[in-house]
Amino acid sequence: AIALGLIGWTVLDTFFERRLLRTTGHIQIVLTGILVAILVYQGALLGAKGSWDLSGIMTFAAGGNWVVALVINTGYLYLLFFGFQEIQSLERDAVERSRVPIISWVRRGYTMDKARYLGVAMVLTVVITASINIFYGLAVYATHPSSAALLQAQIPALYLASTFLGPGEELLIAIAFLIATVTTFVPAYLAATRHLSALGEDGYMPQSLASLSWLFTLVSIFLLAEGNQNFLVDITDFMVLASLGVIPLSAVWLRRSRGESLSGADGLPILVGASCFIAGGAVY
Repeated sequence: AIALGLIGWTVLDTFFERRLLRTTGHIQIVLTGILVAILVYQGALLGAKGSWDLSGIMTFAAGGNWVVALVINTGYLYLLFFGFQEIQSLERDAVERSRVPIISWVRRGYTMDKARYLGVAMVLTVVITASINIFYGLAVYATHPSSAALLQAQIPALYLASTFLGPGEELLIAIAFLIATVTTFVPAYLAATRHLSALGEDGYMPQSLASLSWLFTLVSIFLLAEGNQNFLVDITDFMVLASLGVIPLSAVWLRRSRGESLSGADGLPILVGASCFIAGGAVY
């Protein structure tokens, strides 16, 4: 049913994307709000179940250095779930000025231009999701689950909910997973249909290929659907790193296309882009 639903949405979006864009955005906001509420609620329940016992957390390393584990896992989550590509690819669909929830209610008439509110959205995305992730992680630790059982569980969050909270809460976290799947798929698909055209405009590939972005997206979905879990993880790591490498280099490329020479300010984006390509090659 989920697969058919996603296929149906893809077909609808192919023909009615512009008409449905605002509605899609509103649905995303509602579903994301529900997802966040479920995660915070379950985190609070897990923490209370373990009486928020965080004793020994500074020495907990699951067989290694906890500082290194924290950096690696945070970086990995960032690679998998960051939304910067989607924000940049959908930039043209964003309004030039927008009211800001809550702030515009307090200060009537307050608006923010596109360049500013997209930047704020990127920062808040990292801050809010990191806060929820840390809160949920602390709640899980408070229950002091079996590390071996967690590693063996196919979906650890379902195992935790079932073991410590009961089948009702297990169903709730399963619903959260389904919402997470949909809310990740929709902007990723919308952005993917624009990636080739954006790369064509930046001069990375011929415009004739850029016009076939929709076909590239469908072929990619088919290949990913046919792959196993290990393949999906590896290809996601590689492609995200490749995309991360392209993004900072685009600014350098565009300045050169306008006839501007390289400057000291180009050093950081070149370093970041090259690092991403090297890391992506190592993963490959």
